Amino acid sequence: MRAFLIASAAMAALAACVQTPGTAGLDVDPTLSMCATAEQAAEVTAYLENRPGIPLAIASRNLEIPEAAAASALPADTAVGVVATPEIASKVWDTVEAWGEYSKVGLVFSPSGQHAFALPSLVPMRVDPDSDGYLDVYADDGDGVHSHIQLKYVSAIYATDIKAPSGDRTRALIYYGPDGHAIIGVYPSIKGDVYSEAAVTGFKATWDLLAAMPQPCE
Repeated sequence: MRAFLIASAAMAALAACVQTPGTAGLDVDPTLSMCATAEQAAEVTAYLENRPGIPLAIASRNLEIPEAAAASALPADTAVGVVATPEIASKVWDTVEAWGEYSKVGLVFSPSGQHAFALPSLVPMRVDPDSDGYLDVYADDGDGVHSHIQLKYVSAIYATDIKAPSGDRTRALIYYGPDGHAIIGVYPSIKGDVYSEAAVTGFKATWDLLAAMPQPCE
């Protein structure tokens, strides 16, 4: 049986009350949004100023703000993103695979946004085409983590590059579900820990792809 790495809740609005891809027929909580309010944006900014360089997931969990909304609050040099479709989610993962199948990364899974499972890994690579609606990716030639991501429930994707005055940087590529919580985060570096220079180099291409797309909350 597939282990679905998806969020279970859903939302009806993204910015101007446009239905998020993949939410048709799901129970909808209209109070949730992928875009930060002015108050939420101020909270995220203040939190990261007090704890510079930390992963965005920590701020999101402690402030009880969906992580996608927290990402939308970041300036353009710190976060770039896109409203996802299955085609976009697949295209962005192409750039992740280009980091190199033997490049080291950190993976973070966050069920409901309130729990975090972090593990060192090699870059997860496709083992099947995406035509069945799933992004089936395995790490370490199948000996590592196995992820089965249902593409129609990927609603937003962000790349974040959170910097600290010390020069430490937390870089991440994160897929978000319809409730704004993270499905999977792929981290080339977390604060002072760089998993691999190859992943850091490859991350630049992922960033550039997302930066060239219409941003979710503009």
